[in-house]
Amino acid sequence: MEPLTGINVYGWALIASLALGLLIALSSLVSGHDGRRVRGVALGPMLAGVAAITVVTVFHWGAIGRLPSLVLSNSAAVFVALLIALLTVILADFGARRLVPATVHVLGLIDFPVTARRGAAFAIVSTVAIVTMVFGLSRVSALVGGVPTSTPVTDAASAPGPTPSSAPTTSLPLTAVPVPTSSAAPDLSLSLVASGLDQPVFLTDAGDARLFVVERPGRIRILEQKHGLWTIGATFLDITSLTADEGGEQGLLGLAFHANYASNGLFYVVYTDNETDVILAEYRRSSGDRADPLSRRQLMKIREFDAYHNGGWIGFKDGYLYMAVGDGQGVVDNDPYDVGQSTTTWLGKILRIDPLDPDGAGPSTYSVPVTNPLVGDVGLDEIWAWGLRNPWRNSFDRLTGDFWIADVGAGSYEEINRVSSEGGYNFGWRLYEGRHIRSSPDLCSVDCLTMPIIEYKHGDDGCAVVGGYVSRRDGSSIEGSYVYGDFCSGHIWHVPSTYADGDPIPPPLETEFPGTLSSFGEDADGRIYVCTLAGDIWVIDQS
Repeated sequence: MEPLTGINVYGWALIASLALGLLIALSSLVSGHDGRRVRGVALGPMLAGVAAITVVTVFHWGAIGRLPSLVLSNSAAVFVALLIALLTVILADFGARRLVPATVHVLGLIDFPVTARRGAAFAIVSTVAIVTMVFGLSRVSALVGGVPTSTPVTDAASAPGPTPSSAPTTSLPLTAVPVPTSSAAPDLSLSLVASGLDQPVFLTDAGDARLFVVERPGRIRILEQKHGLWTIGATFLDITSLTADEGGEQGLLGLAFHANYASNGLFYVVYTDNETDVILAEYRRSSGDRADPLSRRQLMKIREFDAYHNGGWIGFKDGYLYMAVGDGQGVVDNDPYDVGQSTTTWLGKILRIDPLDPDGAGPSTYSVPVTNPLVGDVGLDEIWAWGLRNPWRNSFDRLTGDFWIADVGAGSYEEINRVSSEGGYNFGWRLYEGRHIRSSPDLCSVDCLTMPIIEYKHGDDGCAVVGGYVSRRDGSSIEGSYVYGDFCSGHIWHVPSTYADGDPIPPPLETEFPGTLSSFGEDADGRIYVCTLAGDIWVIDQS
């Protein structure tokens, strides 16, 4: 369901039903009907509105096979809606019979008829209650189907850009475009590379000069330079028929080329399927600019509770494929099943596998490195690290091998972790959010597990971190700096790769991308790019 001016359709339906009840009550009161009858008449449409909301919710979620998720994850929202409606009626009725008539009496309006006084009372108190509810729903709209405040990708309907059928082929020179900056301007600037793409959420290379752009609806497009111009060329892979697009965090999410891609032609993608589960699949190149869609080999299918927190990043290091998976919960659930701390599920984890087919026609689709931390111990062998909520965009430092993991927080803090290659890390979710005990302002001081090196509070800096890369290109003026951003604010920062807690952070580049900065990418030479849901690709000039 799409949001309408900050309140989703469920909220508007509830408000409309309450308003209808209020109008019926007022018209009945003005006509002089008995107060008890009025209350009964007014209660009907209010409760009918709540029932309609429940039916629409069940239909919407049941249609995509998520009725159990509705009962478990959204029952609290339905209860809240019902409770608000009932309390509004009770408060209005109590005001009509007790509070406002006394106030009217004090003001000297003693000569008003009893029905008129009750009508005025019902109108005043109900109006106050409904206005209060409007503000309340604008804050808790995520509970009843609205857009989450900590979601790194917006809904497809609200994301600007062309439809899949209208994605053009364009050529743009690599020229600097002014980007608004803060008064203390950081030493970063951007140049536009390409526009006209369809919700790009990732960019990478295959070891040559081309850029491969992941479009969320289910396509991989190729960017290449011809005569000094960047051109949107062939569609490398189109799996739109396989990808679910029910929410802003679904679709084609990740892409990684095998280290031996030049010889074996293998690459890997992560997407959400039509059952909204997370799929890891292997494909094979058929020609230089085309993949064979029939070469698909499914490696993993990860069942989720909801359409959010999918993660989706994948990347290779030392021949092994790393995969980031979110906790698979609803937008405001805060991991009620504690999957982040469980080592018996793939949700909320970094997984590590060898994705090559180990037995041909046999049942195995991948193998597990014997050095994974839980091999031979309690827990799933594929797990490399755990305690994550929604890791959105990660990377390996090309020089040191350090692993940078950006994890989107819940309602208070965003975090970035930097770890070495041993594995076995517990990043703390749902026990902690950032460095803080969850749902508390208190910092962790005992048994803190693996704490982030960067944390920032929701506010002007944003509300959904987007992980980036350490710049390692020779000649880069920010060589050795880690670049990252925030989806909500559109800010882009860079800090030294040796950054430690407490070190100063330079002021951000304040871009024109709030609400659309979806990802960073890197080419074969190490230049760092920025993707926006508006369909643009930019390069960081200093990288």
